[in-house]
Amino acid sequence: MSPQRRLALGAAATGLFVALSLVPDSSSPPPKPLFFYLVPLLRTQALLVRCESVVADADWAELKRLRGAILGSPNDARESLLAAAAALPTPRQQEAARAVATSFLEYVAQTDYAAYFDARAVPTGAQNAEFAAFCLKAVKAAEASLAAFLAQMPAEDLDAARSNVAPFLAAAEEAARREAQAASEQVDE
Repeated sequence: MSPQRRLALGAAATGLFVALSLVPDSSSPPPKPLFFYLVPLLRTQALLVRCESVVADADWAELKRLRGAILGSPNDARESLLAAAAALPTPRQQEAARAVATSFLEYVAQTDYAAYFDARAVPTGAQNAEFAAFCLKAVKAAEASLAAFLAQMPAEDLDAARSNVAPFLAAAEEAARREAQAASEQVDE
């Protein structure tokens, strides 16, 4: 099977999977306050920023781990997106938010280059560059989609979520600073 055909089939299958996964299963609002569902999305936003540097370093194992943290526990982006969309007051707003959520999930899926390229062997330097360019576009598009989704949320709920995420972000920044310092000290030795 040609690489272009595999790419087309992978993209079509991903699009179908994401579209089917976003079919709402109920019309009732979620049981928890909206800010509760926004907290994991704000953490996801921070993880996407981290994905940029991981893609630039072609650290595919770390990118896979980050993608798992975004889509799985603890952030469960799909469930958080759908619940936040369902919490919006009008069906029109809910549908608009679900459309943006679909785009976001498609872009996150595109960060798995192996689903779009014939990459059975260890990538060469040129392939790494091609995969990194592809994945970086997907990460940037996912960041833009998530920002558009969050822009549709009520400001007071977003502020409440930000106040809950601030300690997480501060701890993550401190850990990154310590990691960079340790790496710098190892290089100096």
